Amino acid sequence: MAHSINAIIARLPLLEKFTVSFEGVKLVPLERDFAMVPATSRLLEALDARYSSSGGREFEGFVHLRGGLVALLQELSHQGPIVYVETDYFAGVGSQAGATFVDGEPTVVEIESEVRPVPRTMGAINSALRALGVIRTKNLDEFDSIGLGRFRSMDDWEDDGMSERR
Repeated sequence: MAHSINAIIARLPLLEKFTVSFEGVKLVPLERDFAMVPATSRLLEALDARYSSSGGREFEGFVHLRGGLVALLQELSHQGPIVYVETDYFAGVGSQAGATFVDGEPTVVEIESEVRPVPRTMGAINSALRALGVIRTKNLDEFDSIGLGRFRSMDDWEDDGMSERR
């Protein structure tokens, strides 16, 4: 089974403030007062348009962590830590990447290419989520303890309309 998501993750109140400025952005509540915003192609395009003069840096190994998305993460991270994650798996093999931003700077950036099943405590995304403040439970890693495991694909969000509010 495939697993491919791109998402911004933070505490719910931080992402609620952000979603007010973009019409149609999906705010997905997670467990433990966390939330995610799917980084759809439309959102990424809107962020690039909004932050076109900022020229944000690119992060090698990530598919979408560049331009307007980086500028947004830097901006929002002054209000609290924020994470961006990417996964691309099929039949248990693939890659994952996670980046945590705090006070405008990336503090944890990890990429794992051609990842095969890893122990539940390891992984680029779990490292980023730990830096965000997610605490794993006895039986679940950070990823599953906030409910990210229930999402498999961006398809549920890609077709939705989205435009910047003025």
